[in-house]
Amino acid sequence: MELLGEYYNHRYGLDFRSARFPGIISATTPGGGTTDYAVQLFYDAIETGHHECFLEPDTRLPMMYISDCIQSVIQMMECPADKLSQRTYNIAAFSFSPAEIVAEVQKHVPFNSGLQD
Repeated sequence: MELLGEYYNHRYGLDFRSARFPGIISATTPGGGTTDYAVQLFYDAIETGHHECFLEPDTRLPMMYISDCIQSVIQMMECPADKLSQRTYNIAAFSFSPAEIVAEVQKHVPFNSGLQD
């Protein structure tokens, strides 16, 4: 899709814009993606007191808050086409590991993280 959009931009002048996002953190129930463990961890800590994470404790994955995601889309769409240096962008925010997020959540809600050291 990205290559086709870039082709149409170059060939026909189509104003094509594309963004790639990290895992998005929001208040909605996770859908089962790789980065959904972070949001699911909050639900599990409160609802069951136990969370089973399938990642290694030190695996860092890129994340972004939904509000930052929305703001980045708005900024990209409001930017004049002639100011864009490319047509596809990788949007970045921050990264953390399961061990890091567990340590922070456990400061407020003690629970069994299921992490193996």
